[in-house]
Amino acid sequence: MPKRFYGYIFRELVEALIIAFGAYTFVMILGAMFKPLQAGFGVITVLNILPYAMPTVFPWSVPISVLTACVIAYGRLSSDNEIVAINSLGTSPVHIVAPAIILACVVAVPMLYCNHFFEPRSHQMRKAAFTDAMLSSPFSLLRFEEPVFEVSGVKIYIGEAKENRLKNIFIFREKDVVKEDENGKLVRSPGEVQLTYAAAATYEIVGDGANRELQLTLHDVVFKFISRDEPYGYNYMQCDTTTETISLAERAFVPGWKDMTTPELLNEIKKYTGPNAEPISEQRLNGLLTRVRMRWSSAFNVISLALLGVPLGILTRKGRKLVGFGVSVLVVIVLYIPLVFCGKALSNNGWFMAPLWPWASVVVVAALGLLLIRRQIRV
Repeated sequence: MPKRFYGYIFRELVEALIIAFGAYTFVMILGAMFKPLQAGFGVITVLNILPYAMPTVFPWSVPISVLTACVIAYGRLSSDNEIVAINSLGTSPVHIVAPAIILACVVAVPMLYCNHFFEPRSHQMRKAAFTDAMLSSPFSLLRFEEPVFEVSGVKIYIGEAKENRLKNIFIFREKDVVKEDENGKLVRSPGEVQLTYAAAATYEIVGDGANRELQLTLHDVVFKFISRDEPYGYNYMQCDTTTETISLAERAFVPGWKDMTTPELLNEIKKYTGPNAEPISEQRLNGLLTRVRMRWSSAFNVISLALLGVPLGILTRKGRKLVGFGVSVLVVIVLYIPLVFCGKALSNNGWFMAPLWPWASVVVVAALGLLLIRRQIRV
């Protein structure tokens, strides 16, 4: 087959791929920005963290972009009857589909690296950056309907927050006591409740990382100490100014499974398997294994979606990019996403042949694509 023919189709595919990738990534990034903006993070903070969010959408945007590129490119070729002309020359269907498969394989290789290494690290940096922003100015993120900041067993309710100044602050603490039960055993039970009210306060964050502390300077303070044994009585005291120091250690960022690269996940799995395995529920272990499997299958979905995109483009016989986007989105919503989530759920639950379920989307989409290729491309 002439190189010029392959190059001709490649140009169509690459142009459509760039447009589709830019469009899908942009839309998904907007979706990723919406939640932190709704939570109260400033636009500048979200824009600074945006580079960390981009790789986290690649496992979705890249396969869908390849599907759309194939639908658009082959739809244009079909609308101009170029596929009919190629078939009339007795060209093998393999040569017609080959440019799309080669492009998909070229894209799938960096996708493997992204899924196993780049995306987890980006996810970790994004979460760490959001945690750092939240702990640097915790009260600015509180919404009116949920004006409570809870940390280290302390609940802090505020009426108003502006920069580092607060108004109408309630600090609620519960202190447990250790008592002997009827059998003489020491048991922990709720004891005294300490309620602190301040008309105004200022705060600052000292330290960094896990050593962060919240230092509150309270003004016009009233203390109430309520005993669980005598709930209708309380001790009362007040003062003009006092200082509260609360540890933020439990709010410090701790990497989770999503933040681990695949080699790190495999080492984590080793802790829970073998003769000296640490205890873990079967569902959590299946979740770890599924995460590794999904990272592999996500890259190969690029190839299976390319196989499906070629006959869909020929079938639509429309060269318009908007039609290609519409067909691709419909396929993704109706077929691709349900297969991915069903496969993930069945693997997480350890159903029969659990290791194979994450590959369901790859197998089903590829099989459907090959069937349509056989029907649409004839020699």
